[in-house]
Amino acid sequence: MANIKSITTTGAVTGTGTLSLHGLIFGGFDLNGDGTNTATLVVRDGSVTGDILVDTSTIQGKSIYLPMKTSGSIYYAVGGTGGDAMLYSWALEVS
Repeated sequence: MANIKSITTTGAVTGTGTLSLHGLIFGGFDLNGDGTNTATLVVRDGSVTGDILVDTSTIQGKSIYLPMKTSGSIYYAVGGTGGDAMLYSWALEVS
């Protein structure tokens, strides 16, 4: 069975960074805005020069959950005043 899991243990991310996934599948995101300013999110496969997986923006908030194959890590860039994002990966659990 595949389950979606948060990539981070500390909650939402801001700014830029690279995260390792629980497997090879990026599972989606919750992009949060402050209701006034535009929040942006760009997610790339592996590094700042990798293929773009997500390029989106919102004022109120946006959530998308769908599997996207990656190299095992992602680079993210969250922008905008008050913007943050939760990032997820799909994990295969064998019982």
